Amino acid sequence: MINSVKWELSQRCNLRCKHCFVGKVEYEPELSLEENKKIIDILLQHGVKSIMFSSKEPLMYKHFVDILKYCRTNGIIISIITNGTLFNEALYDELSKGIVKVVSFSLEGITPYSNDMIRGDGVFEKVISAANELIKRTVNTKKTIPLALQISLTAINKDEIKDMHEFFSNSPFLSVNIGDITLVGNARDNQTIKVPENEYDSLILDLLKDYSMSKNPKYNLHLKGLNIYETIYYNSIFDISLDLILPSCAAYHGYYSILPDSTLCKCVALKGIKDATKYNLYSHNILETGTFNPSLKENDTIKPIKLGFCNECRYTDKCNLCLLIEEDGELAFDQKCKVAYQKLKQILEDIFAGKIAFKFKTMTYLEKQEDYLIVIRYYYTNERRDTVIKSLFAREYFEKIYVDNKFVSFDNCVGRDEIECDLENLLFNDALVFKLI
Repeated sequence: MINSVKWELSQRCNLRCKHCFVGKVEYEPELSLEENKKIIDILLQHGVKSIMFSSKEPLMYKHFVDILKYCRTNGIIISIITNGTLFNEALYDELSKGIVKVVSFSLEGITPYSNDMIRGDGVFEKVISAANELIKRTVNTKKTIPLALQISLTAINKDEIKDMHEFFSNSPFLSVNIGDITLVGNARDNQTIKVPENEYDSLILDLLKDYSMSKNPKYNLHLKGLNIYETIYYNSIFDISLDLILPSCAAYHGYYSILPDSTLCKCVALKGIKDATKYNLYSHNILETGTFNPSLKENDTIKPIKLGFCNECRYTDKCNLCLLIEEDGELAFDQKCKVAYQKLKQILEDIFAGKIAFKFKTMTYLEKQEDYLIVIRYYYTNERRDTVIKSLFAREYFEKIYVDNKFVSFDNCVGRDEIECDLENLLFNDALVFKLI
């Protein structure tokens, strides 16, 4: 049973952002308030407890506040992804009463100049004002509304990278999601705003250096463009705790969004491509059938993208690349994974060569059992990854390193074959931090 759903409530947006991935997507007509309330009733009957209102711009729906009220009275948890320019008194008031998981705003820069060049005049100030007002309302009502920020690195805001960490630290946003421009939708007509890949990686490195200086960051940083091996690498050299997230294509796994006319669609972004029919995007119409029954099985008509290195990757069975990668032409995605993977393998060799020292990361803990040792790696979001060590020798070896909490180099008196497998597992489970000797 699916207990959460994404709902594209409106087919309209009041902005014309230069990079919008659904900017060219034609949506179905909106429904009346009573029809949408009926959809909520059907969702409740099928066990849905959480709704995310998303693109184009949900606040363009004229009965949006009434929809939120209906969700509240029925105990539904709501999330909103918004451009942040259409907040009003009625919306502030309702959000302060509702059960809100997150309100996610979008910016494309940390100044009016860089943001408004892409999103439109006056947008930056409206977003910051709305976010600050929401925080003010939550203080007054003693109700917490977590705020998130989505931002893309662009050719226009790249020179602000040195100031981004300070801006995010002093902003009302608890979570910051940074990504790259994907050349679909409106971005196809504005390709000069995309940062070249090699420069993008350098910008991310600069940001992470600043982020790593904060022992207790005031915001959770998420980097949407990083593959899992890159994330492990950055976590290991900076001793930070970015979440390890594998790509997971919702369209492949059979999950759906609700379109404005109540049709279920596997991926809204894929609606805008030239040959969308090959993906068999649509399921049934909720209002017409009176049911909400999206498939929970992998879709036989959509095959996951598997590139060259995918066949060697330890995560290949769990990883499903976004289908937009194929449409964007970025079919070298696996090579980025391969390069980062090889960096980690080289670190392992350099440890045994005595070139690199290691210790356990800050947010790593041990749990001793009678016949094995569990190394528990925590993240800022309270997610965890466990590594089980069974060999008695390896258990004692790694427990001593943990207790001493100092960088150690490989001792040639220790047999490589006695710890290599466990050391590699710890490395790829993101439990170790490294430094050059």
